[in-house]
Amino acid sequence: ASAAQLARGHAGEAGAAPERPLRLTLPVTAGTGAAAGTFSALMGVGGGVLMVPLLIHAVGIALRCVAAPSLGVVVITSAAGSAAYMAAGPELPVRPGWSLGYVDLAAAAVLAAGAFLAVRLGTSLNQRLHPRALARLFAALFVLQGAYLVATNLPPF
Repeated sequence: ASAAQLARGHAGEAGAAPERPLRLTLPVTAGTGAAAGTFSALMGVGGGVLMVPLLIHAVGIALRCVAAPSLGVVVITSAAGSAAYMAAGPELPVRPGWSLGYVDLAAAAVLAAGAFLAVRLGTSLNQRLHPRALARLFAALFVLQGAYLVATNLPPF
């Protein structure tokens, strides 16, 4: 549904749809955060995958502006989720010497380094791409992620 709305231009980007009012009330923002935190930890998907459509559709943030608050929430949900999985992990490490609970620290360090190095590219693209192209890019990403989740979780025939 988010992909379809983004592809049609109803995500609050300039010129594509009437300006939607921001809904920065405590119930809306707390509910959005609770949904993102719960589903991020439950499904193991990045908070941004959930936060972008939630911030666009529930809170009313424009597409071009949604990346910054989404990343801020990702930092918080990632830290909280990692801490919870570290605490809930087995007594024996997942990978001796390199894990704490269920978190593989070596893999986390490599992933963090890659993300840290690539974030400037993403920020630059966000600001340079036309809002329409950005909406289509997000829509394509949502469709691919949804198709992957469905395909990898179908029961065997």
